[in-house]
Amino acid sequence: MAEKSITVPLLVEQINRYVSIDGNGVGGNLYMVLSNKNVSNDDIDFCLNQAQKNNDVDGIELANLLLSASKTQRLKACNQW
Repeated sequence: MAEKSITVPLLVEQINRYVSIDGNGVGGNLYMVLSNKNVSNDDIDFCLNQAQKNNDVDGIELANLLLSASKTQRLKACNQW
């Protein structure tokens, strides 16, 4: 099966799903990216490490998805949720 291409609507959908989980309202382990809009690879890697330390499977998945997107896509998605 072909992999889904990364689009801003896909990112927004996944971000909305993640922040709807109890405790993630302001971005959970990815708050630095989602709420503060720090979208560099280093920022996402930091949040990915936090998600891994906290066994946040959804956060790990979202961080990896964000790393697969362009910086422009990440910023657009973070401005839309």
